[in-house]
Amino acid sequence: MKTYICTEVITYNAKNQKSVLVNDYAQRFKHTLIKGKKPAIALVKSIKDYCKVLDKKFPRTRPLIVQSYALQGDVNHITVYCGDPTSMSGQPKAAVILLAPLAGEIDMDKQESGTIAFEPEEGGDGHE
Repeated sequence: MKTYICTEVITYNAKNQKSVLVNDYAQRFKHTLIKGKKPAIALVKSIKDYCKVLDKKFPRTRPLIVQSYALQGDVNHITVYCGDPTSMSGQPKAAVILLAPLAGEIDMDKQESGTIAFEPEEGGDGHE
């Protein structure tokens, strides 16, 4: 089973409260270990779900769009856009979460590793 680590989170200047909340949420995943491909997909889904909540909370702002990009079939990075990235000029990004695959098995015990593991339970998702 492949293990990924969130190596870096890049946030952009927040224009409003919604962008601040997206930036804070994205920062939670820095140095997070993700064990397996399904949890990596679940991580993308949890970010999308959070962005839907923010879109409902702030209906007058541009909608948030979450896209994941894959390199050789593995999730490489997750980008959160403020608005449609194809119709906007400049930098519509709110946050970019970079993921890197790790070789070998990693001990996912939080006490020993000093990191937070993202391992959603069957049928659900969440961030421990």
